[in-house]
Amino acid sequence: MDAMMYIWREKTSLRRWNIDRVAFMNAMFCLQIEKEYKKCNHWVAVCVNMIEKKVEVYDCNRGRNRQYVEKFACMIPRIVKAVGPPKSKLLLTSYSIVDMPMQTRLNKSCADCGSFALKHLECILLGLDLSLVEDGIMPGCRQKIAYDIWEAAHDPILIQLMAQHIPSDFGSSTFYDLEED
Repeated sequence: MDAMMYIWREKTSLRRWNIDRVAFMNAMFCLQIEKEYKKCNHWVAVCVNMIEKKVEVYDCNRGRNRQYVEKFACMIPRIVKAVGPPKSKLLLTSYSIVDMPMQTRLNKSCADCGSFALKHLECILLGLDLSLVEDGIMPGCRQKIAYDIWEAAHDPILIQLMAQHIPSDFGSSTFYDLEED
């Protein structure tokens, strides 16, 4: 999943995708979420609507992970303020949480949770119908994801960007416990 998110982030920054309403989190954010993910069951995809101040939740377990989404939603205004202009007067108002409709009995194989999450995000990103994502297509989706990663590994521009990439110093970074209030 991290590799695909990296590819999507770079394609967006290179303007290969004409999408200006999407941000993909980096590895540091992923590490912080991964620490908490071990407590969750399967996958949750969230889309943050900055204009309407809402978090759209796609939870394959139909709300069983709501407590984690609520904590994430509380962090969003602080994240926005931290990356915004220093003298901005952004209000730290909370974001509402909207549970998005999900098909029942999805993700029958525990090996497909990453593919399901990526394909849901891709459909949302491209404005496609989420009903396209179902168990029968997952073997092909896994192959497509692998091909996309292989193709990116042979893309001269992405190779140059990866060579210039300086990873964050994860050892000295602060991790926040989402369980703390």
